[in-house]
Amino acid sequence: MSMKKTVLALVFALAALSGFAALELHVAPITILDDSKSAPPEGVNPGADLARSLSEIATGSGVVVHAVESPPASPIQSYLDAARLCQSRGYGLLLYGFVKRSELLLTAEVKLFDAEKGAVAASFFNSDDPNHYPRLMKDLARRIEEYFSADIGLHPPARSEPRRNLLSMPVSLGYWTPAGGQWSNVLAGLASVSLGARFIPARPLFTFLSRPCFVAFGVQAEYGLGMNQPGYETFFLHEARLRIPVELGAEISTGHVLGLAVGPLLIVDTIVQDRLYASSSTSVTTVGGVTLGAYYRYTVTHSISLGCAAVVDIGLYSTPLVTVSPRFDVEFSP
Repeated sequence: MSMKKTVLALVFALAALSGFAALELHVAPITILDDSKSAPPEGVNPGADLARSLSEIATGSGVVVHAVESPPASPIQSYLDAARLCQSRGYGLLLYGFVKRSELLLTAEVKLFDAEKGAVAASFFNSDDPNHYPRLMKDLARRIEEYFSADIGLHPPARSEPRRNLLSMPVSLGYWTPAGGQWSNVLAGLASVSLGARFIPARPLFTFLSRPCFVAFGVQAEYGLGMNQPGYETFFLHEARLRIPVELGAEISTGHVLGLAVGPLLIVDTIVQDRLYASSSTSVTTVGGVTLGAYYRYTVTHSISLGCAAVVDIGLYSTPLVTVSPRFDVEFSP
């Protein structure tokens, strides 16, 4: 942190302790750029909504947020507009920007103008789907508050306690296939279905690059069906797979999670083969292995999440079998 920022932080902190406003932050009316064909939701006011969201999360941080009263006739669209407004009204810091709405996406860009420096001090971006405007504004407010906490050094507001001992039940439907090698010439995957359980000790457990992260422990049972490639004697492969993954997840924005998983794997496969000149035969094989995965989940409600994943399994046969399985997930939480 620079010497100037350090002095500012100390001044703001002392002012907050003495009962005076540490930092005055004004939010200008935010322009709406609408490229969609549908009518915008009623009561949408991005400037006032952002000021309200900032006020809710900045309590106790030394930042006092105000929506600009008696907004100017013309919108604030550039740093020159912001400079004129700050000069005419004596504002020190001003947020201004726009929200762009299309059929598929909401995009927000807000800039922080510092009147003392006469320049834009920071820019903030966020996007979400058109049905989640309130979440868009809350995420944007959180990023702005994090800027003042991390970059300027003001005392951050108290954080809520992490949620603990979370249980959920993921169900997956997908497809699997050998990933090259000798197995691809003989074996073709058809479909797979799985049922599992996940346990999260604490969410979030820690933060990384300001994103909340967590660790989850799971168990997953899967049935997969495969068959022979053309040109080989007919057989069907019935596979039972047991995975015990450890997952690392990061909430990239509210409700959106990206994660990685790794863990041990147990495979029990049963091959039922119809022979041309002999009776059918059945053989059972059990091997261990390693499972790797990457996933995305979107929280629809408190009890339902939707997502997709890609799972790579390595079965340690005499000739290792590497399979890739893309899948869709539905996760149920009590």
